[in-house]
Amino acid sequence: MPNSYTPIEALLQDLCQAADKGDCLQVETIYNQALSQARTAFGEERAPLCLLLMCKSIWFHKHGQFDLAEAFNRRLRDILRNNHFALPAQEEKAL
Repeated sequence: MPNSYTPIEALLQDLCQAADKGDCLQVETIYNQALSQARTAFGEERAPLCLLLMCKSIWFHKHGQFDLAEAFNRRLRDILRNNHFALPAQEEKAL
């Protein structure tokens, strides 16, 4: 069963292919689609960083640098698991 990140990952793989071809317009179009989905999946603040980490992981995996790809995947999981962008309880009360 695919996870909620599978559609985003598929878009980012397409983005990497478009970038390899030098198709900047296609890269921008795909990035905007992925960012929209990432905002829903990861939240507004985490979406850009999560996309970056996913892109780096895909790129390193594609180029056979599996240890680096896994390092970016680990960082992504760490951010999502620990919710690094959540406001501390004191700041939430102040709002």
